[in-house]
Order: sequence, then structure tokens, then C-alpha cells
Amino acid sequence: MYLVLIGLFKHLWRSSMNRDEIIQKAREYLKTPYHHQGRVKGHGIDCVGLVSCVASELGYEHEDYLNYSLWPDGKTLHRLLTQNGLIDIEIEEAVPGDLYLFTFMKKKRWPQHMAIITDIGILHTHSRSDKGVIETQLDDNWRRRIVGAMRFPIED
Repeated sequence: MYLVLIGLFKHLWRSSMNRDEIIQKAREYLKTPYHHQGRVKGHGIDCVGLVSCVASELGYEHEDYLNYSLWPDGKTLHRLLTQNGLIDIEIEEAVPGDLYLFTFMKKKRWPQHMAIITDIGILHTHSRSDKGVIETQLDDNWRRRIVGAMRFPIED
């Protein structure tokens, strides 16, 4: 489903990759229009594609899966992220370069959306926005939707 896609991060990373590179590379996607399952900078991308493409451009070897719905299976997303090298961290420990995982359902606590944390707030794209990839402050609306945080396995 949603993220059999993130058969993505395969424990292979460049030890020289750092948080600033993650954010800098993600910012190259600003204003890329939203497109479900998109993977093309400047033409169309979704939140998973943004993370996948940034990781790929920074040296992560990964397998990308594109057969997921607009209403993703959050348990599968989380399981695949952890199985493939991303590390669960406490939400309070998240810093720029990490990921926030969000839900849109009031009673479910599994992620359906993700964003890269920046010094400004969050960098992401969403189907309900006509602005494409944006970087915004983490306002109360987004903050209350956070259900987890994850870290790329990088050296600080």
C-alpha cells in the first residue's frame, strides 16, 4: 500500500551526509507542484517522493514503490521506514534534517504524511495545497497532527 514504497532506505548512506545537506537538497524542490506518486523536481512530487528523491540525490540506495493510495496505510509507512534504516526518535528530540510524521485522522495515530524539519519549520507538499512544495512555520494546526519523528542514520 502507501509505502511498500519506502522499501526505500536500505542502510546505505554516505557518512559525510549531514543535516544541512538534507535541508539544502529539499529546498531545491520548493514550488515543485503536488502530484500523487510524483518523483520529478520542478514537475510533480508528493510528500513521500520528496523524501525519496532527497535521499536518492544524497546517496541513499533505495527501491521506490509507487502503488499507494491518497489515504496511505500509516502502519506500513512506519514499519518500512524503520526496517530500512530510519530511526524513531522522541518528537521533542527532533531537529532540522529529521522528519515529522503526521496524521489527518482524529482517532488514528499512524502517519499519513511526512515533512522534513528545517530551521524555519517544515518543508513538504500536500494534496490539499496548490502551492506545491512549501516551507512553512510549524503552526498549531500541523503541530497537533504530529504522531512521530524519525532521523536519517547520519553522523552529526
